[in-house]
Amino acid sequence: MLDDLRDFNFFDAFATGLAEEKLVTQIARAEVEIACGRAQSVIGELEALTTDHPYREPLWVQLITAYYLAERQSDALDAYRRLRDRLAEDLGVDPAPTVRALYGRILRQRPLDVCKTAQANADETISTLSVHMPAIPDATHGPSLRDANERRYPLVATTTRIGRSPDNDIVLSGGKVSRHHAAIVDTGSSFVIVDLRSLNGVSVSGRRVHTSTALTEGDRIRIAEHQLMFETASGADRVS
Repeated sequence: MLDDLRDFNFFDAFATGLAEEKLVTQIARAEVEIACGRAQSVIGELEALTTDHPYREPLWVQLITAYYLAERQSDALDAYRRLRDRLAEDLGVDPAPTVRALYGRILRQRPLDVCKTAQANADETISTLSVHMPAIPDATHGPSLRDANERRYPLVATTTRIGRSPDNDIVLSGGKVSRHHAAIVDTGSSFVIVDLRSLNGVSVSGRRVHTSTALTEGDRIRIAEHQLMFETASGADRVS
């Protein structure tokens, strides 16, 4: 059915949104399996998902938890270190505090309250679903960048590339914009902007980005003469 829509302008964004919703649903299902004492049954799927989505911290949390509950502590600790190293090398950031806390509990061989964790993660999953609903251009919900002309660029992919080259997701004009200038990565717990070794750099709310930095609501991204505002809600939902 989707093949019939490929020629429409909205197809790519809509298909990406559907893929994101499927991923969040897989995360929720794995959470249920872990909470019901069937951690071993989801390890294979989570290993594949973390390979396909190496920056998505909620997936790594589940894989680390599943390893630990399946009495594979060394694999759990190794998974955390792989995530930590990947985030540091590619994005220049550390794992989220909740991930570091999980690592600490496993390192000390403390028990995990998987039912309590499942409830907390279920709430987060519902919130994530509301943010990552399938989006199309000019959609009025979800995380996005907004330029000076009020044009919105929905951030529906795990990685959104920005630059002068036409193969970027967001194409910016101007000789001071590098061909591949920057990228915004959705880690599942935050959005991180990465300077792709651009010639003229990236600044966020007046601060020069050294490698990468996490974005917060209302941050103003400066790339050459272009300014983009990072937003996680629609104009109707934002508090003035």
